[in-house]
Amino acid sequence: SADNRRFTRPMTSNLLATALITLAISLIVAGGLVSAVNDEELGTEPRLGLIAAGALLLFSGIALIGPSLVRAISRTLGVVVCAPFGAIGRLAQRNTLRNPRRSATTALAVTLSVGLVSCVGVIGATTRASVFNTVESSITASFVLDSIGGTAVPGQPTGGSRSLSLSAAVAPHVATTEGVEDVGVLMSAPLQANGWDNEATTVFRGDIDTFMDISVRSGEAFTDEEPGAMISTTYASQSDLGVGDTITLNPYGADGGIRIPITGVYAETGLLGHMAINFPAAERVLTSPSAYHRSQVFITPDGSVTDQQLRENLTQAVSQFLVVQVKNKDEFRGGLGTQINQLLGIVYGLLALAVVIAVLGIVNTLFLSLSERTRELGILRANGVQRTQIRTMVTLESVILSLHGAIFGIAVGTFLGWGVVSALRSRGMAPVEFPWTQIGWMLLAAVVIGAIAALIPAHMASRTAPLEAISS
Repeated sequence: SADNRRFTRPMTSNLLATALITLAISLIVAGGLVSAVNDEELGTEPRLGLIAAGALLLFSGIALIGPSLVRAISRTLGVVVCAPFGAIGRLAQRNTLRNPRRSATTALAVTLSVGLVSCVGVIGATTRASVFNTVESSITASFVLDSIGGTAVPGQPTGGSRSLSLSAAVAPHVATTEGVEDVGVLMSAPLQANGWDNEATTVFRGDIDTFMDISVRSGEAFTDEEPGAMISTTYASQSDLGVGDTITLNPYGADGGIRIPITGVYAETGLLGHMAINFPAAERVLTSPSAYHRSQVFITPDGSVTDQQLRENLTQAVSQFLVVQVKNKDEFRGGLGTQINQLLGIVYGLLALAVVIAVLGIVNTLFLSLSERTRELGILRANGVQRTQIRTMVTLESVILSLHGAIFGIAVGTFLGWGVVSALRSRGMAPVEFPWTQIGWMLLAAVVIGAIAALIPAHMASRTAPLEAISS
């Protein structure tokens, strides 16, 4: 019968949605936690692929089960939100159940936009923590000379697009400054090591263990005497290379390179990336100083002057180089955090467009719902319901929809963010950091967004003429 078909369809959709959501959660958890299958290492890319497939299935499942979720949220969270408003609140809560499928579609748009923001928020917070921990635990140099154009993320340079390259004359000049013991330079160059398809390779000039504690797992850190290379534990595992093996080094996209030995294997760190070459090796392939992008110069003191005096000496020494800043370790770390925040700001700005689209969806849903309730609104007005109460009722409906989408968006987004961060642990990412303050602000923003979306529909509903509405 027709009643049986109406009952069977939601049940079938809910069962299918449950299966999709269960499979999606399994894929995301597997991508985040499973690093090997049958003793074969599962690379980062396949794990991220599992998470992406899981995200697609998860949102598909939420879309299918949406009407049931609307009923559940309306009868729980909706009751709590509307309780302080008495009879008007109860009307608003029941109105959200008039067309659960339409409400679910509207809330899904909010879920998608908030989910993306939450996911990026988790990844961004963890990236900041990862960079800060790396700087705190790895850099032993007292001072860092950095470009005034913006701090580049160490180990992941991209030519001069993130910061201005320091002049080749900076390091030799500050080496003669009073109070300076030793100078090291972190840079990148268009070198291809071991045939790896990477346009830039990290190069370090100086005895690296003088300026950094890079947790060498086997072998030893290279010096500035003989050509050599170091690789991360992840790259060593993926390439089956180790201490004593040799790799090719040539200009990127060109032939005629040399072979250099691997002197050590270090724990994964964002300072160096997966591979680092010392300057004696790089100089045999690239002789032009302009080919190198110098990100930072590290300074160790000789103890002959105080840190404050050394800072003043360094500041005076680099004054002729207009783009150079003198920073201590905390200031350098803060510069990295500023760069990450700027990048996240751009991403959030783009995601704000998705939020705007979600708000327009709420406005459209409210207009459709109110157009179907013209006579009802007229009867309410004829029975003494004030215009402010009508506006309150419509606003509460909008807030429930917005909160519904935000809650599920935050839950899904943080879960996906956890999966991505967990999969990137092998690439040196820190343990997951949840931006609880940002999550709280997003919940508050959901209430504000709901209220803003209801402004025009609520105003028009409150101006409904009772007699005209009843007679229409």
